[in-house]
Amino acid sequence: MLGCGLLHQRRHGAGRRCLYNFNLVSASEAEIRNQALFTRGNYEINEDWSTYFNANVSRVKSFGRYAPVPSSPFPGGAPFIPVGSPNHPAVRFPNAGYDATRPYFLRHRFAALGNRDTSTDANVYYFDLGFDGRIGDFDVNFGGRHVESKYLELGRNYVVGGLAQAAIASGAYNIYNPSANDRSVLDSLIATINRESNFTIEELYAQANVDLFEMSGGVAGLAFGAEYRDESFSDIYDTLQSSGQIVGSAGNSAFGSRSVGAAYAEALFPVLENLEINLAARYDTYSDYGSDTSPKVSVRYTPIESLVLRASYGQGFRAPTLDVLTAQPAFSADTVTDAPTCVAFGLPSNCSIQINGYSLGNPNLQSETSDQWSAGLAWDATDWLNMSVDYWDTQIDGRIVQVGSNQIIDCLDGSSTNCPPGLSNLPTNVNPPVPSNGLGVARQPGTGEILYVQRGATNLGTIEARGLDLNFRTNFDFADYGSLRNQLQISTTFDFQVDGSEQVDTPAVPETRAVLTNEYTWGDFNFAWNVNYIDGTSSTASQQFPDPDLDYPQRLPSWTTHDLQATWSAPWNGRFTLGVKNVTDKAPVVDGPYDPTGRGFAFSLYDQYGRTPYFRYTQTF
Repeated sequence: MLGCGLLHQRRHGAGRRCLYNFNLVSASEAEIRNQALFTRGNYEINEDWSTYFNANVSRVKSFGRYAPVPSSPFPGGAPFIPVGSPNHPAVRFPNAGYDATRPYFLRHRFAALGNRDTSTDANVYYFDLGFDGRIGDFDVNFGGRHVESKYLELGRNYVVGGLAQAAIASGAYNIYNPSANDRSVLDSLIATINRESNFTIEELYAQANVDLFEMSGGVAGLAFGAEYRDESFSDIYDTLQSSGQIVGSAGNSAFGSRSVGAAYAEALFPVLENLEINLAARYDTYSDYGSDTSPKVSVRYTPIESLVLRASYGQGFRAPTLDVLTAQPAFSADTVTDAPTCVAFGLPSNCSIQINGYSLGNPNLQSETSDQWSAGLAWDATDWLNMSVDYWDTQIDGRIVQVGSNQIIDCLDGSSTNCPPGLSNLPTNVNPPVPSNGLGVARQPGTGEILYVQRGATNLGTIEARGLDLNFRTNFDFADYGSLRNQLQISTTFDFQVDGSEQVDTPAVPETRAVLTNEYTWGDFNFAWNVNYIDGTSSTASQQFPDPDLDYPQRLPSWTTHDLQATWSAPWNGRFTLGVKNVTDKAPVVDGPYDPTGRGFAFSLYDQYGRTPYFRYTQTF
């Protein structure tokens, strides 16, 4: 294996690799522009009937930049230098001891081609037309919705693998001094790629509610309804991407449609003046996978006027989405730890190394199911202070997960027991992917190094989570000097287990999160100051890379940001808003250079935008 810039290293020599700091040039979201238009109308037909219309149109344009294309995800494997090529190290360095009778594989960054730039254009259209009225003793509502989401993506400076391989083999592309290549040679290796997505929902709905009978606490009521919708989805990649010829991109086309029907009912029983019981149930049926029923019961008790005790229990589900059900095989460069592959590349057996992975869709997915219960109270302590406390407990079974390459490797070698059924050793004499072969690993006979992994979504395992939510609200009236409202929301997670493994205090699941909102209003002016807090967590990098010379911290610090906003309400029903998010320009908490996401910090917790000023004008008619 020849490294990028370490071309004198033998395949089984020192085992060093040349690394590229892609964070110096990449910016996943360098620019975002958002435009939206909202309209709402209501017309009273007569005393009993009215009609309404809601419409929203939004457009989001963005630009992102990624580092130049790396070579490892070439179609069929890493690029190689054939015997006799002008780029062959034995030809280029005849006295360095390279074997002129065998080809060499190459790891290379096509930096001379330039960064990968991606532009996106996302549009969403929402239209809702309905009627409210009364038929006999029933209050009714019915109508129809149309929701359409369109997404266009254009990517520049992506490498066509076959053309690059031919240029490397012929010597037309100089791998030793890429910047010295003529621009015409560089341009001949690249392509502009595109992706077009569309998701459409056509829905009809109807619901009614009616009073049932008198009870000690009031009138019992019943609400019921039905929905029907058609969903259509397409996510089409250009043919170079879908055929696996593009290096540096990931994903493949997916398309499908389905119909969904639902019926639901909810009843409220005021048993006593201070005791209410609520019963609800919903039935959903999907044309592509099956049906689910979601019942719920809740109780509300008011022992004194200022105190409410409440509890609920329910079951739910999450249907598999059309993209996961229908996705075509897609390439991805996956990072794994696999001893035979590391050793084959002259690296330590516990190294992290990129391999060729292929993600497959799964038309046999079932829905996730959940059980959840909660109990809590709401207390109006004084006329300026009220608070609520809620304990919650949730369990999700049959969760839909993307089984990763490392998990498949561990399952096949017996080091993991959390394994999906049907894993196998895949054939080595075919060009992947082969969806009919399912999930598994193909290894090179003899050396055992990984040729490719096929992975995908499946129903596997459980999530168990328990926690406490607290909410404190204050309200101070200063008469002519305005008013001040404060709200403190604290969410603490006691337990969060994924397949029996505790996740609390890991970089993805901090134990505590909190938001403090302060809002001061004086006449036509409003000022807001929000404080956002994320608790510190343990460090993943220190656990995965215990090298004392790297000196990774055992714990990551907490993260606190401040947002400011000022609003003026104009006499013509307009509002001018000026604000700044993350005023102090707080950077994300970095978890070493090799965190599990490969980005240096947990994207699910922190954003990389830094200080973000904004201006907004709102007009009410």
